[in-house]
Amino acid sequence: MGYVPNLQVGGQVSNFMRDHLGYDISSPAILERIGTAFRLSVSGFAEDEHVPVASPNDRACRSSLICRCQLARLEPQYRQSAPREILASQ
Repeated sequence: MGYVPNLQVGGQVSNFMRDHLGYDISSPAILERIGTAFRLSVSGFAEDEHVPVASPNDRACRSSLICRCQLARLEPQYRQSAPREILASQ
């Protein structure tokens, strides 16, 4: 699933849960389940592909990854050693 513009309008989250997901009652527990599955999927992908993950709460790690990525983009000689980053909340 990608960007869903209708979810930005009041009441549409309930319609999405009913019409798309098939739930009669909208609940934060449903969104929690979807969010948890997404986070586990990202973690599994990162682990399988050896992609470093920086928590948004770890400022030093996040800054280091961002700096290395920017440096690799600016300096062609650093591109080979540039890591692939996924910034994910844990």
